[in-house]
Amino acid sequence: KIIFHSEAQRRETAPLPPNGGRKTVAVKYTSTGLRAPGSNPASGWLVYFDDYRRPPSPATLDRLCVVGLVNGEVVVKWIFKGRGAGLFDLEDTGTPTMRDVDAQWASLVTAMIPADAPIPR
Repeated sequence: KIIFHSEAQRRETAPLPPNGGRKTVAVKYTSTGLRAPGSNPASGWLVYFDDYRRPPSPATLDRLCVVGLVNGEVVVKWIFKGRGAGLFDLEDTGTPTMRDVDAQWASLVTAMIPADAPIPR
């Protein structure tokens, strides 16, 4: 589960990936189905995306995204067209597919780095 902090709360910083820009943010994400060679799976990932929070669009379909759900939950999943208008199927390798979900927004994942990877200086 991903928890966003308000502007008033303390935020941690992460290195900007090579393709990062002014709206690029990172969230720390832990998943049992997503591992990097040589990393500790408990450390998780830094998942980067441009924080525009726009409704899902054809550009986000069939892609790995950070997805905001109507109930306030934020997940990292592949997003596919659902069975009903405005509904989506959300998939990853570690949990059952979420079917016919009402997603408020989806932002493409632009980079992923194991959270325990050494940071280049």
